[in-house]
Amino acid sequence: MEEPSTKRPRLAIGQVHDDRRYRNITLDMERYDQWVHELAENQLIGMFDLGVKVKESIFFTVDVNQKFMETALSQQMKPVQETVKNIENEVKEQVQAVQDRVTKNVGDQMKKMADDVQKFKGELKKDVEDTLEDTLTPKMEEIQDTMDKIDKRINQKVLETQVEAAKSVCDNMKQMTDNVLGFKQGLIENVQSIGTKLEEDVKGITAKVPPLDTLKRQINESEKRITDKLNSISAILENPNKKGARAEKKVLDILKQNLREGGFTFQDTSSDTGKGDIEAVTPDGYKIMIEVKEWKSSVRREEIEKFENHLAMSPDLKVGILLSMTSLIDNRSKNSRFEVDVKHDQKQYLIYVPNAYVDNEEHLIVWSVIMAGQLAKIEAGELGEKKTTKLSKIYDEFKDNLQHSKNCRTNLKALENSVENLRANIVPILDTVDKTKKAISSLLH
Repeated sequence: MEEPSTKRPRLAIGQVHDDRRYRNITLDMERYDQWVHELAENQLIGMFDLGVKVKESIFFTVDVNQKFMETALSQQMKPVQETVKNIENEVKEQVQAVQDRVTKNVGDQMKKMADDVQKFKGELKKDVEDTLEDTLTPKMEEIQDTMDKIDKRINQKVLETQVEAAKSVCDNMKQMTDNVLGFKQGLIENVQSIGTKLEEDVKGITAKVPPLDTLKRQINESEKRITDKLNSISAILENPNKKGARAEKKVLDILKQNLREGGFTFQDTSSDTGKGDIEAVTPDGYKIMIEVKEWKSSVRREEIEKFENHLAMSPDLKVGILLSMTSLIDNRSKNSRFEVDVKHDQKQYLIYVPNAYVDNEEHLIVWSVIMAGQLAKIEAGELGEKKTTKLSKIYDEFKDNLQHSKNCRTNLKALENSVENLRANIVPILDTVDKTKKAISSLLH
């Protein structure tokens, strides 16, 4: 009995078959190249059979572990790797030999080419020199003759021009000398006339001047009148109201000069009762009352109370400053340059500044207003010893910086004056240069 085959029998085209054993297959020909479209049906079946045979031929099963496979493959590959390595080395050696031969051949060819070029250059140079010598020599001799003729004409023309110029200069010098002599004679006559006139005027004045005794008496009388006038002015200046007005104006000028650009505004309120001498308004809109005293002795207690009462009657003022320009303030700021007090009921700060302008220094006046502007922003309360000490340190730094700024302004002013003087000195130098240039130009032309 014949064994059944493990493979399925192939289907021939046109063979009758059982529906259970065979299938109808529809192919999408758009998925294949053009040459597949051109195959007949029996050719397509042949292609299918060929694919099945290839598929069946590669089915096999290896039932071994991974390590055994790696060892076997490694032993099999080792000779192949060595062979590949030897081939690679041999190829490298052959490539290097080819490179060496090519390099040597190129070097030899380049050297030969350079020798040929040098030889050609030498021959070309010799030919060019010979040609130029034969062609240009007659032309150069002709040009040289022409240049000699032109040179002679130019020299002759220059000589004639020099002679004419010398004659003209001599004529001008003679005319100038005659003019100078004429001017000198006229000047002598004028001087003599002026001398005679002065002598006559002096004699006339001498006749009109009174005797020396009369002059001395008149001078003494004038001196007495001037002394009386000065004493009168001094008495006026000693008047407290006049002194106060000068001090107020001085403080107002100092504050405007130093703080107006920072947003502060200042107004003279000395004519308003109970408003102090100056009202300052900070950039934030807070108002400050400033009272100025110009006393030789200490500001007394009744003046201090008057200042405090005026501030208390103005609740819109957050801070008040009492400036004593050249004296102390009774019982205030004995050990420091300023003192800050607070009135809790009125919620106002009071600043006492003795000797504010004793050395004609502006920094303490400016400092007191800056500090008042900052105090106006906060709720009125005791500062305490710690804050007071720090305020004194800040004041010392402010005084140094303000003095430095003042020195810088002084130096800048001196520098501006120096530049102005230098500019004034440059102008005569430029005039001298212009005159020299004109004199040289006149001489040469």
